[in-house]
Amino acid sequence: GDVMVADGLATVTFMFNRVPEREYYLQAVVDGITSDIVKINVTQSVSDIKLFNSNGEEMADGDDMTIWYLSEEEIYTFFTEVLPEDATNKSIAVTIEPEGILSYAQGEIEGAHDFTILSKGTATITFESVDNPSVKKTITVTTKKKLAEMWLDLDEYTIYSDEVAEGRLNFWPADADINYDNFMFTVWGEQEGWEYLRIEPRFEESEVGDNGLVIPVSIEPVS
Repeated sequence: GDVMVADGLATVTFMFNRVPEREYYLQAVVDGITSDIVKINVTQSVSDIKLFNSNGEEMADGDDMTIWYLSEEEIYTFFTEVLPEDATNKSIAVTIEPEGILSYAQGEIEGAHDFTILSKGTATITFESVDNPSVKKTITVTTKKKLAEMWLDLDEYTIYSDEVAEGRLNFWPADADINYDNFMFTVWGEQEGWEYLRIEPRFEESEVGDNGLVIPVSIEPVS
């Protein structure tokens, strides 16, 4: 190492460059005088964290994603890989802001991070190295509830060409995230006296009932 002497005090500086992780012992000898033995622990610091979603796709710092779920208490798992491989302390601290959308638990296998879905919403998750807090990955996660079932009830199953039939679209669960812009109705079969059916959902009259979210619809043959 380099030796500097100032005011009678000698300072020895050692630069370690990828030396094996282990214990080292240092002893100085100057003009036949031997110093005490000093133990030096050399460790490998964490330089990077790689983050992967449940499909094995790598995520970058600042990424955002949507997790769709059917019911609360479902678990979504992220995976991390800590570099270098021989890092001494690979522990990762996980924080979630705000609370109440996801809860966290360490996965059963190395590098697995399990998140239990508590509710719909948007949360920020940070994976931070305990050894080197400057190394971290932060992502934004939005949880949305899937539509499990949808069915159509009609008051009358015989529709005359000069009449408008009434029905109801039922969605379960009632709090599912539905994109109404993607609505499409398909009608097939033989037609007599009319060209097509006009089906008009009345979203403004929707209400929540025992069968989930109910939206009234009008069905009218058009000649």
